[in-house]
Amino acid sequence: MMVSWKYIFLFFLFGILAIILFDGKRTVLLAKKSTVLIKNTTSFRRLLPEAKMNILVLGDSTAYGTGTETSEESTAGRLGVLFPEANIKKSCRKWYEVIRSRLSYFPSRLS
Repeated sequence: MMVSWKYIFLFFLFGILAIILFDGKRTVLLAKKSTVLIKNTTSFRRLLPEAKMNILVLGDSTAYGTGTETSEESTAGRLGVLFPEANIKKSCRKWYEVIRSRLSYFPSRLS
């Protein structure tokens, strides 16, 4: 018995569609989860009047702590754990804030 190429093609086509649908659903679920994490992200900052050292953290959303469950898990928060006697100041912005500020800047420059 010979299998027709048409059936082999349909088998692979349905397999590819199943993978696309599964990955699409997974991507949507992960995007919803990341949206909640981004909204709930708080920035770590510590200002002590008797601090022995100052640490300035510069960076993007990774340094800000986007996606972490607590502010102590961010880059600045981890530095705060390592150096409990230090002031921790941050000049970090989430990536979408940077994009929004850049997009608002360019149209005014074009007109």
